[in-house]
Amino acid sequence: MSTTYSTCRSIATSTSRSPSTHCTGSSTFAGLAVGRIESDDLEWAFDSAADLERWFAVGAVAWIQHVPADLIDVFVHDVVDRYQQTVGAPATLHFNQTRLYAHLGPHPT
Repeated sequence: MSTTYSTCRSIATSTSRSPSTHCTGSSTFAGLAVGRIESDDLEWAFDSAADLERWFAVGAVAWIQHVPADLIDVFVHDVVDRYQQTVGAPATLHFNQTRLYAHLGPHPT
């Protein structure tokens, strides 16, 4: 079993909190009525896989905090390597940027 798989599996089973919140145009989020949601599929090309690994090591603290200190470098390298294989692009991060437009008060009907 890979370091990535076993670590992610233990994180997933040790928390009941969803890693993301899914809202619709008729949702209420944090006491605000959601009026509109806009989403864009974007990508960020790093200069190298090593740069992507450094960014991930800092940006994924919520995951990495559960990894034993002596396995962090192995975990980060494994995640980035598998990610690049999955997306088929070296040193490129694909992400979805969502803008949520909300207002105080009940959702308009």
